[in-house]
Amino acid sequence: MYRLCKEHHCASALEVGFATGSTALYLLGGTPQDGHVDSVDFKQDEFERLGCRVVDASPWKHKHRLIEENSNTALPRLYAEARRYELIFLDGWKTPDHLIMDVYFSARLLKVGGILVFDDTRMKAVRRTNKLLVTHYGFEEIDYAALGERLRTWFWFRATTRSFRRPYRAFRKYADEAQWPACRSYQFYARF
Repeated sequence: MYRLCKEHHCASALEVGFATGSTALYLLGGTPQDGHVDSVDFKQDEFERLGCRVVDASPWKHKHRLIEENSNTALPRLYAEARRYELIFLDGWKTPDHLIMDVYFSARLLKVGGILVFDDTRMKAVRRTNKLLVTHYGFEEIDYAALGERLRTWFWFRATTRSFRRPYRAFRKYADEAQWPACRSYQFYARF
């Protein structure tokens, strides 16, 4: 996350799922001094507010805002407020219906050229939403080799997770909503 923020000069980031605050720290460290990170999570008491304490102890606490509500109400509100982000990390609730809603609003909250990152991509629901991004919204997967992911790292992932699927995936938004394949034609669904 740090590397994505840093190398793509992301000044604004949003994460769904805050928990222990570790990802927020990577995002905060990767954004510039005048950048900001918003985190959405509704169950901070389950983690005894560890994430809040971790971020408050960091030198970047002034760049962070925790939105303590469910993403199914927070994301539509952020969209209605015309908030836009350069990087969004989804690591929240992973039931298909909830995840589809998160993806629907995240794709619209993301600026053109922005990056949408998923955790737990070995899960079926996440893989399906990844496919939706490419087929319906025209997103393209990030070239991980360009980010410095080496073959040795990939083999380590496979050995430790016992899976041929990567644990995370990142996609870049290349066009505004009006240019998305699913938004250009009412008959778009006929291809499927």
